[in-house]
Amino acid sequence: MKKCSVFTAIVLAATLAIPAFTAELAKPVRMGCGSMTFDTVPGWGLGADGKSVLGSTHGSVVIDKAGNIYTSSSMGVFVFSPEGEVVRRFLGDEYNNIHDMEIRDEADGEYIYGARNNNAEGIKFNAETGAMMLKLPFPKESGLNLEKFSPTA
Repeated sequence: MKKCSVFTAIVLAATLAIPAFTAELAKPVRMGCGSMTFDTVPGWGLGADGKSVLGSTHGSVVIDKAGNIYTSSSMGVFVFSPEGEVVRRFLGDEYNNIHDMEIRDEADGEYIYGARNNNAEGIKFNAETGAMMLKLPFPKESGLNLEKFSPTA
C-alpha cells in the first residue's frame, strides 16, 4: 500500500508541475501586421488555473499613472499589474461591453470614460474604486427618433 501512495504522490506532483514548467518554455508569438505588430507575453493575464481571465475582449486598453493596465471585455473591466497579475476587476452590467475607454487624471483621482455601444450610453467611473460617477444615455431632447444608437468612441 505504501508503494501505491508514493507512486500516486509522484504522479500528482508531476501533473501539477507540468503547467508551470510549460509556461516557462512558452515563447512569445508575433501577431498583427505593419504598425499593429506586437509580441505576446507568455503567461501574462492568466488566472491561477493557467487560463485567461478575460474571456472575449470588446475593444479597449488604457494605462493608469501607476502602470496598471485596464482592458474591457464582455464581462467587464479587468485591471492588471504590469506583470500581468489581476489587481482588481469591475464586472457586471454597469461595466461590460465598453467599446472605447479613456483614462483621465482629475483633481480627486483617475477616472475612466467609456462608450458602451451595446447599451447606447457613455459612462464615467472611478478607476480605483469602480464607483459609477456618470451615465449618459441617448439624449431624447435631440428630437431624433433613431432605431439604433451605438456610441463607439
